[in-house]
Amino acid sequence: MPPWAIAILVCSIVAVDLLVVWALLRGLAFTWNGVARAHPPVDPAPDAVRKDFQSFKLGIYNLGLAVHVAVDDRYLHLLPSRALRWGGAGACSVPWEAVTPLGPRAFKAFAVKVAGQTLTGPRWALALSAPANNDPECQRSGTRSS
Repeated sequence: MPPWAIAILVCSIVAVDLLVVWALLRGLAFTWNGVARAHPPVDPAPDAVRKDFQSFKLGIYNLGLAVHVAVDDRYLHLLPSRALRWGGAGACSVPWEAVTPLGPRAFKAFAVKVAGQTLTGPRWALALSAPANNDPECQRSGTRSS
């Protein structure tokens, strides 16, 4: 195969891959922004527990290590990583009253329902939505427990 044909093939594959990644990011942003529009961001409380690069799943989208989280007594604050923000996803602060716990999942995860979407993430953050929180990991974090 001549070198120019190889170059065209490689460029085509790269272009298609970039297009697919962009389309997935836009789809994710559309789903994520449904939650973000319902719950605009507010500043976390000074005593909020913060952890960066946490793994979440929103609907069909797995956001491995792509969300920064802050948890305080009133809100679950979610900030997508820079790559997700580039795709159009925005920050949100979900009041605990708007979070419906669905229960624990495997690998220290917890699922909740927010704005009609299932959000699965770290138990230390999401289990705080459960009314009777007896999870020792959540109690150690220093955040609210009901």
